[in-house]
Amino acid sequence: MTTSAITTHGSSSLVNSTLIDQSFSTNSERNISASPQPKTLRSRIANWWIAKFTARSQAKALRMFKCAARNIPAYQHFLANHNIDPSKVTTIQDFIRHVPNTDKVSLFARYPLHELCQNGVLKNASSLYTSSGYSGIFSFGIDNPRNCKMLQKQTDRLLNWYFQTRKKNTLIVNALPAGVKIPSKNNAILDVSTRPKAVIAALKHLAPAFTQTIIVAEHPFLKEVLEKGTEENVSWHNLVIHLITGAEVMPENFRRYAATILGHNSECPDNGQVGTSLGISEVSLSLGQETPATQRLRSAIHDCSSVRNALFNNTPFAPTLVHFHPLQHFIETPNIGGRPTLVVTTLDTKRQIPLIRYNTGDWAQIIEYQTLKSRLTQLNRLDLLPDLPLPLLAMWGRGNSFRTRDNDIYPEQVKEALYVNPDIASRLTGNFKIQSPANSIQIDFQLRYNASFTPALTTTFQEILTSYLGFPTIVTFSPLRNQEFPDYQNKFQYV
Repeated sequence: MTTSAITTHGSSSLVNSTLIDQSFSTNSERNISASPQPKTLRSRIANWWIAKFTARSQAKALRMFKCAARNIPAYQHFLANHNIDPSKVTTIQDFIRHVPNTDKVSLFARYPLHELCQNGVLKNASSLYTSSGYSGIFSFGIDNPRNCKMLQKQTDRLLNWYFQTRKKNTLIVNALPAGVKIPSKNNAILDVSTRPKAVIAALKHLAPAFTQTIIVAEHPFLKEVLEKGTEENVSWHNLVIHLITGAEVMPENFRRYAATILGHNSECPDNGQVGTSLGISEVSLSLGQETPATQRLRSAIHDCSSVRNALFNNTPFAPTLVHFHPLQHFIETPNIGGRPTLVVTTLDTKRQIPLIRYNTGDWAQIIEYQTLKSRLTQLNRLDLLPDLPLPLLAMWGRGNSFRTRDNDIYPEQVKEALYVNPDIASRLTGNFKIQSPANSIQIDFQLRYNASFTPALTTTFQEILTSYLGFPTIVTFSPLRNQEFPDYQNKFQYV
């Protein structure tokens, strides 16, 4: 997954603007709450808009399927192999029940790229994206000039609505790996890739000339930047620093760890905040975005087991919670292999590589607003309910775990434990390996250069890990040697 932007800001009137424009708003919940309309009336109007957009999303998905079946050679071959007659798929129920899922293996590993394109021709490509290759298979996204222009406008609109970039002189530091670009025309962008020293130099010499700085990177790299910047006396509290991250699921405790270093206050987001955007290279650079409401809910899910159990039936760690645009993507989360899984249909008929019921391989679940409301009501926690009646997409990432006879250990659980104690977190790179020697569980953590652990600190860390995993583990440490660097270009394999 990659990342581009967080969220948007809509107008205050439900009837004068589409609900979608408002649904990704940083202030829309406050705006609607302040509206003179009775709350029940506002809710009915919002529900009417949601039903309308749901129907439009379904109609667009069906139309996209017909278009792909007519124009994409690889998809025609795929359907024929599965004995699917496109003319018999006439309703959204037909689409969901009978159209088979696609994925990286069935598309990108099997067909030449041009056969996945409209009319079997790769043309007018102006921007291309590649996946990380973590699965062993590379997938690709392609934008033509029209798509690039639209993406630039959307990104600039999102950045402005969330960070008021039109009013504030903004530096965007792009520290994403693998040459991923941020499609913005109206902001100063510094492309540094995964080079901590370059980011720190920018913070020291460029950031003071701007009203605010937005660093876009994956959270393991952001950890290194924050810690190395502290060691090199970056004046964090004299700068307004926002962090946008994606790819790996960001630990909720990382948000708090970063806030401590940067001096963030959740009550004053204009002075700095940490947010997540979900992107999948072959699908979209920004499939969904956090809002203040989803951040508050995720924080409660992380802290309170009763909330987590009520919403997700004792999930082992808090998922990322985002809103998504139903007119850009038709999203399903069917049960595949015993787990709800993200399946996406892209809805732009002019897209170079349309994807139909594309299984991303991510553990995910859609939470309908009424379901969320009902469960929070039972917990007497309606304070966590967003005012806007939008569905949420919960994302746990790949869901890879280390399996023992009695337990599943998820790297995300270990990551949460890692950031509980700032003194512990600052001594580690964030990389670790879960192993099982001699019928025991051992987690080997990589130390930052010249860092060490006292016996007392090791015991404290073991106790924190036990509280997150539910059972004791053996903790060992491997030193990071001089001139040896963590690899931020590739995803680390924790299991």
